[in-house]
Formats: sequence, C-alpha cells, structure tokens
Amino acid sequence: MAGVTTYDCVLRQLITPEQQQAFFANKNSLHDPYHFSGVADVHEVYDAVDPLKNPKLSQEGKVVFLTGANRGSRVKGQDQESLFLRIFFWRWSSQFLTNENTVLPHKYIADLQSFDAKGIAIAFAKAKAKGLILAARDLSKLEQVEKEINDAYPDTKVLAIKTDVTSESDVKAAFAKAIETFGAVDVAIHNAGINHDHAPITKTELSGWWEHYEIHVKGLWLVAREFLLALGDKVGTLINISSTAAISAFPTQVGYSPSKLAGNRMIEILQVDYPNARVFNLHPGVVDTELTTLHHVAQMGFNMDSPELSGGAALFLTTPDAEFLRGRWVSANWQVDDLVKQREVVVKEHLFVTGLSGKLGAE
Repeated sequence: MAGVTTYDCVLRQLITPEQQQAFFANKNSLHDPYHFSGVADVHEVYDAVDPLKNPKLSQEGKVVFLTGANRGSRVKGQDQESLFLRIFFWRWSSQFLTNENTVLPHKYIADLQSFDAKGIAIAFAKAKAKGLILAARDLSKLEQVEKEINDAYPDTKVLAIKTDVTSESDVKAAFAKAIETFGAVDVAIHNAGINHDHAPITKTELSGWWEHYEIHVKGLWLVAREFLLALGDKVGTLINISSTAAISAFPTQVGYSPSKLAGNRMIEILQVDYPNARVFNLHPGVVDTELTTLHHVAQMGFNMDSPELSGGAALFLTTPDAEFLRGRWVSANWQVDDLVKQREVVVKEHLFVTGLSGKLGAE
C-alpha cells in the first residue's frame, strides 16, 4: 500500500492488488486525480452556484439553447465517468482481475442523450432565463422535460425541438426556430454525447467508433457555427460539456476519449477566433445514473455529484467572474470562489488547456 495514490490507480489502471485496494478504500477515488490544489472539491450545489441565493447568476432576458436534453440524471446508457465503473466494478469486483475479455453487456452501452441535461435546464430556469430551447432526438421525452419545467418555472418559456445534432439541416432548423421564437440565443450548451467504447480496438466496429466524432466533434461544430452566426457581434456564452476522459488515457476509450479531446481543442480555437464569444469546456462531475446504480457505486461509499451541480457551474461560466477561464477546461467539482482566487496562477501558468507535458521552444 505504501506510496500508492489514487492518481497511480488512474494512470496504471489498477494493475496491482494494492492499487485496487487503495482505490476502493478512498471515497474520492473518482475525483482525486482532478483535484486542483488550493481549490475545495464540491459535490452538491452551494451558495455561489445556487441561482436562488446568488443574484450574479441571474439569466433574466437570456435565451439558452441546450442539446442532449432528453432525460434527467438517470438514463439508459453510460455517464461521463462510466469508464471507471465499467472497468473497476465489472471486470474486477468479482475477483477476475485480469480478464481482458470481460465487458459490459451491450444493452448497457446505449445512446447517451444526456445524463445531466435536466439539472442544467432547471438551473437556468431557476435563474429566470427568458427562454430555454431543448434539442434532442426523442421528442416525446423532450416534451416531458418541457412540461416539468413549464409547470415549475412558468416565467421561463420552454421550446422542445426534435434535433439530431449530427444533421446540419436539423441544427440549422433548430436555431432558426429559436430565433423566430425568442429573437436571439445568448447561451448555447452542447451536452449531447454517447459512449460506445467497451472493448479494445480490435474488438470494436468502425461505425460505433466514428459515432463519437459525429456527436462530440461534428455536433459541436454545427452547434457552435449556428450559435456564432446567430450571435454576430454580441457577447454570448458557448459551453461544451466535456469529461475527464478528454484529458486522461483511459483503457478501451479509443473513440470517446479522443473525440472529447478534439472538442476541447475546438473550443480553445473558437476562443481565439471569436473574442466576443465566451467559450468553455465544462466537466460536469460524477452523476448518479442507472449504470452507477447497477454497480452500487453510492452504496460502496464513493462520492457522487448532484445533477444540479453542473447546472450551477454552467451558470457561473456565464458571469464576468469566469472571464479568466475562457477557452479552458473547468470542473464542476471546483469551488468557484476558491477558483477565482487562483485567477493569476491559472492565467500565468496557462492552465487547463490542451498541450504536451514537456518544455518545448527556443532557449
């Protein structure tokens, strides 16, 4: 056990029994590798990101466009951290610690329309957004979310639009309908995603691998383009829902992880090309889903995050206090007041952007 850290567990994929024991003994194992020194870790909504307690988060008069808005926090499919759960719980919890052929049954590798979209939508409704556009492929489920929000927050008008984010015509039509209805879109959040990765590359199919890029890269490109065209010279906010997989080399994630990384880099480039657009990559945390329930994650003592936490973090990113984070990867688990205090360090050291580890350049 000596010298074994949670970070080791992630980098070495829990190869040794000591690492496995350390991982399961630490309730923060799903969070520790991404802890930012000097910033407290949070798992529930707190005052600074609660729109009912922090007036700075107000979205009055704002119109918000949210993709992947079909479902709440429990979905048929994988959450953004399901890699950990798939490998650590399925492969090793039955003591078969080295069986490379062990994978989740395919019925659990399903389309992820959203795992935290409802929490995000509710957060913006609580913040009194003027309009909320919910875009996803299943209109019946969208309409259920639309009704829930309309009933609870009548001051926010909700518009559900059946949208395939990989379809140029669908995304164009969705933004056109949003502009026709509300006159503008001030905030766009690309939350749609999938994860088909459940085996090494030689045991996967091209179609499933490529779909990650269709949704995480092409989908982001289409949403970003239509948002920026609608935005013009005005100031607005674009948030890409990212993942720890975008910044980590996880086993079997040959589609999900690289496609999320590509989305991160796209956001960084958009920040340079469109200075009036405030763009961010947001990691939403580890949220309770059907898959985590299947593996009894909460019962095993691991810290989980409330779905509303990512919504509060997204609200924070729309405020002037988040200016120094533009173009960067941000975790919903980072306490924002502490994070703001680290502003100079983040900017000076060029933190939370894509790059290589190493010192490059002329002496």
